Amino acid sequence: MFLLADLALFYLYDLYWYLLLSLSLILISLTMESELVTPPFRVNQTDTHVIIEAQCPLTPANLQPEAVVEDTIFALRCPPYYLPLHFPAALSSVEQVHRSGSVIRVDLHKADAGLDFIGLEDIQPTMFVDADPQSFSVAAEAGPSRQKREKDEEAEAILKEVLQRENMTAVKEDKTEKRTRGTSGAGELFADLSTEELQANKAAAESAEDERFDEQSYLDSFVDEEGEIEELLRWKYETGPTSSSSSEATAEATELAVPAHLRLLLVDLLYAYHLSLLVSTGPPIYPWLLCTLSRSLSAPPSPPFATSDTVSSVLRSGFRRGLTFPLHRNWRLCQRAAADVVSRLSSGRQEVLAGLSDMSGCLVEGEKEATEGPDEAARWGILNESLVRPLIAKVQADINTSYSTLAEEVNAVARGLTKSNVAPSWDLELLEQMAEDVIAEQRGEQESR
Repeated sequence: MFLLADLALFYLYDLYWYLLLSLSLILISLTMESELVTPPFRVNQTDTHVIIEAQCPLTPANLQPEAVVEDTIFALRCPPYYLPLHFPAALSSVEQVHRSGSVIRVDLHKADAGLDFIGLEDIQPTMFVDADPQSFSVAAEAGPSRQKREKDEEAEAILKEVLQRENMTAVKEDKTEKRTRGTSGAGELFADLSTEELQANKAAAESAEDERFDEQSYLDSFVDEEGEIEELLRWKYETGPTSSSSSEATAEATELAVPAHLRLLLVDLLYAYHLSLLVSTGPPIYPWLLCTLSRSLSAPPSPPFATSDTVSSVLRSGFRRGLTFPLHRNWRLCQRAAADVVSRLSSGRQEVLAGLSDMSGCLVEGEKEATEGPDEAARWGILNESLVRPLIAKVQADINTSYSTLAEEVNAVARGLTKSNVAPSWDLELLEQMAEDVIAEQRGEQESR
């Protein structure tokens, strides 16, 4: 009798280590390809399921997400995102992995239907698992109640040991799922938008920019009586060596091998970054200004762009925001910011990474020093985690990528933009002509005296 019990326990030990090793190998293989980042996510539960929704706006549309679960351990891989979780109770299997736009939904079966998973609001991404076989055997011998208590304590200890991320506020409860009992996660999910909704958002942004455009502010910057615009234009962005002479350039370098929406996001972020630098005459830049000058950072970015967007439409929106939001609103400043983007892209991967890293640092500092409460801090954190850091990971992974063609495209587009196609209803050229006429008249009056 005792011999059979010992053999059974020995078999359970072997099975435990086999499963733990198998899952560890899976987790390692999932994270080997490149540096992955944790997406904003939320976790809900029903009587029979745990439901995970992760926001992955930068994942290519043709990439199939991968999800694995073993006992209390779960992992979702959807490059450039990776989400490992350790739950307070056991799960039996993955029922489905469903993708809708940029939202990845994973439905997991509870091992014990009806069991309430306590503490989901505190769950954190973690790779750590208690692998002490002695604690496992003690819990097994003590019976179900003690086993559950031991596992709860182990899970709590694991969570405390995890390197704490700079978390965002909890997600608001989804009122549409009436069977869902509570919501948790490390970030507020952006709304997942259809093509029609993206187009409607773009139209709303255009309308808001039209309403915000102020003729007097534009004329003040155009006339530049105090020489402030000239002073801003004298500030120089110092680039590194161009990619043709940089040590990172290789014979195998390829053009930007990422989906179109990532190229557009890169242009949008770099333009907002360089215009922020320019109107601030260099670092530091401020998160509110950076986000205001970028449509991606100032509106729900999931996905950041519609399929109809191009480098031209993205740069055009950057010019429009540059003429409506900063203190100094001048066409030459917009052109100069575009030229600085071209210089950074031409200088290669390291310069691109440096700019993106500075943006990320700006949002981190904004999150720490938010003066308008947790909502403001959460905003900076969410934008950093869902857009900027994943783009950094992508650029870091593509070590042989060249940005020269993208730089040439931005340069050509910027040179082709005119005041009439950027803002047809603002009559910029007419305003400038009227201002020049007034200046000429005043000059003539002074000379005649």
